[in-house]
Amino acid sequence: MTERYFSMLENGKRTPSAKLLGRIASELGVPVASLLSEDAPEAPKPQLTTAPDVARALMSYGSSGSAPAAGPSELRERVEAAWRVWQSSAERFSEIEPALPDLIVDVEKSVRAHRLATDATARRDVLRTAADLYGLLRSYCRRSGRLDLALMVADRARRAAEDADDPIRIAAANWNLGHCLLSQEDGAQEAEDIAQLAVRELESVPEARRTRRCAEPSNSSA
Repeated sequence: MTERYFSMLENGKRTPSAKLLGRIASELGVPVASLLSEDAPEAPKPQLTTAPDVARALMSYGSSGSAPAAGPSELRERVEAAWRVWQSSAERFSEIEPALPDLIVDVEKSVRAHRLATDATARRDVLRTAADLYGLLRSYCRRSGRLDLALMVADRARRAAEDADDPIRIAAANWNLGHCLLSQEDGAQEAEDIAQLAVRELESVPEARRTRRCAEPSNSSA
């Protein structure tokens, strides 16, 4: 179809066939009805399918109990197992949801327990694990329709990575935060700002420190 013919369609000088309307709508990614009305099509509302227990755990509604905080190695194994399910299972939502509430509570409890710990290595390991869990939760919440929770856990991931002084995880957390912003209306500029900040921060990290702090691989989706 020539530009001239398309212009004639836009100006009402030609009437497109039903087949042509369908092709134009398909190319534009809109329903055919939107081409036949002067009213803007109503944006589809996302379905909020995040499991209630997961949302409650993230909002700290659940009780952490009196049991001692889990150790860094145990938490690392559990978070890595959750990542394996998320990355490989065809039924990842139904498989991972039962494990997430307790995992969220236990990781946050361990982060609090190690906040003032004298063992710097254990504290850093717990914070790295927290950053990786929040990275997984960012993907889970975003894909299950809760962009508000996705933004919250993306911010938690960045804070945990910063507290762990882990440049690679900081970069991954900024990448995740940028994707959350891109999912929101008019969020492109904010996402660009986050990306540029992340690049500047990563470029300012000496190579020796980058290697030292990031010896343990991250399961983040970056």
